[in-house]
Amino acid sequence: MKICPQCGYERVSREDGYIPPTQCPRCGTSYTEGLDQATGSSWEVSQGEPSPQEGFPQQVEYVGFWARVVASVIDSVLYFIAAAFLAIIMTMAHPLLPSPQDPLGNLFLSLIFPVAATLFFWFKFLATPGKMVLSAIIVDARTGGVPTKAQFAGRYLAYTLSGLALGLGFLWVAFDRRKQGWHDKLAGTVVVRKQGSLFPTDQ
Repeated sequence: MKICPQCGYERVSREDGYIPPTQCPRCGTSYTEGLDQATGSSWEVSQGEPSPQEGFPQQVEYVGFWARVVASVIDSVLYFIAAAFLAIIMTMAHPLLPSPQDPLGNLFLSLIFPVAATLFFWFKFLATPGKMVLSAIIVDARTGGVPTKAQFAGRYLAYTLSGLALGLGFLWVAFDRRKQGWHDKLAGTVVVRKQGSLFPTDQ
């Protein structure tokens, strides 16, 4: 009998030729087997990145690169439509509201509005409209629970880092085991497919 050093799960040794799994069935920690695979006499923690804690659901589908590209395209189109509508209102209401051509109006449409809209959807629904179309949500990478507002704010700020080096931080999603971009890793979040009541839907 061996104990997982990550969560304490006890695995019973067998002598019937069974080769035990290379992943803890409780916490998902990956292992490399020792010399005696048949009896499971050794568990050794692999030198990979930290695995989810015990509370993170095991049967989970991480949302990959191309699905997130589609979600981003949907969000961009919706933002363009909303920004165009706001620009018309600001133009008609000028001088009560700043014109889209004014520095303040341009700042609102190009920065304040997209930041506020994105954080609102993250706080309320754990996803932007594009992700919701794909049944994808953002959850805490360790527990599978609702991320804190600080995590969401940090995730948005970390977009800047992900965009550096020709967007390598976003492209990282395509190669990462848990489909995390640099902004996800810094904020401690993952993007997963919503599966019934397996994950939360809001805060």
